[in-house]
Amino acid sequence: MRAVAIFFIALHNLIHIIHPLKENEFFYTKYWQNLFVDNLLAFSNTLALDVFSYLGWYGVATFLFLSGYGLVRKYECANADKTISFLPFMKYQFLKIFKLMLIPYAAFLLLCMAFDTYPRVLNVVGHLTLLINFWPDDLNPGIYWYLGLCVQLYACYHLFFYKKNGWSLVVLNLLSIILVMVCLYFDWQYPALNFIRHQCIGWFLPFTMGIVFARYNISIVFQSYWKNLLAFVVGVVLLILSCETSYTWFFSSVIAVALALYLCELLKIIVPLNKLLLHIGAMSAFIYVVHPFVRQLSFCYVSTFHWYHYVLYVLVIYLLSFGYQKLHTWLFGNAKATMKLSCRRKRKDVLS
Repeated sequence: MRAVAIFFIALHNLIHIIHPLKENEFFYTKYWQNLFVDNLLAFSNTLALDVFSYLGWYGVATFLFLSGYGLVRKYECANADKTISFLPFMKYQFLKIFKLMLIPYAAFLLLCMAFDTYPRVLNVVGHLTLLINFWPDDLNPGIYWYLGLCVQLYACYHLFFYKKNGWSLVVLNLLSIILVMVCLYFDWQYPALNFIRHQCIGWFLPFTMGIVFARYNISIVFQSYWKNLLAFVVGVVLLILSCETSYTWFFSSVIAVALALYLCELLKIIVPLNKLLLHIGAMSAFIYVVHPFVRQLSFCYVSTFHWYHYVLYVLVIYLLSFGYQKLHTWLFGNAKATMKLSCRRKRKDVLS
């Protein structure tokens, strides 16, 4: 799932800037939905670009689902050694993200300055402190907003969800839904909804979905390949239909996560591809922090994109991410190292 999600995100973050069809990620625009459906029904020759540009951002919802799922598996398992306090937990999470992004972000800044583009000091401070989400109009690169979102969700997890009953899940999701619906009803999409969708309050649905799936061991996939295929096709239709109105669009991320679950179950039948996806999934965090630099590099040297540019873009991202993973491990130790709070009995299904 991480491999599929990062593949969609990396291509989306390049394509949605250069492609005429944009996305409905932070606020809803009916025009983009109509244009996507028209191109889909006409089987446009740009359909592949349309899919990545318009739908690629759902990889973010998938990652949030996996984040909620992984936190429960890591910190709420039955044989956990002890309860971790808030400050050590947040210190660990912040430093983990900060060390991950520091070198790629520095490389991005150097590239910008090499081409006479100088970011604002406030922008740099916002990124380095992971507080850039509070200035959603000043994101450059905008891709790193997700890292600040992760820190917010980690804090919310410990304060409201960690070893607590399910009422906090219900209350915070209701608060999130009410705030978004009020913004949509009064047409406060920009800047109000845009601001909310850059904060944790706008993304509780997929995150808490992961928490619920992990706590109650929920599985929606079938044993039958054909049932999973049918569920995937139905899910695609429901995802497109859910974007027909702004009110149902907000819930579309839940359908997207379900689609990712079915898609990954379908891909398991192709063993070589499954092994490749597992390999890429293990590198997904490094791919995420490296690909903004590669995207900026692409914009510096390519004026008109052709199919081979996208292939080269993906290849360069992979090679740089692979190298950065080795460098990161050499500098900071094992990238998979965790806090000294885990299950005594190791689980193969832990999503870190």
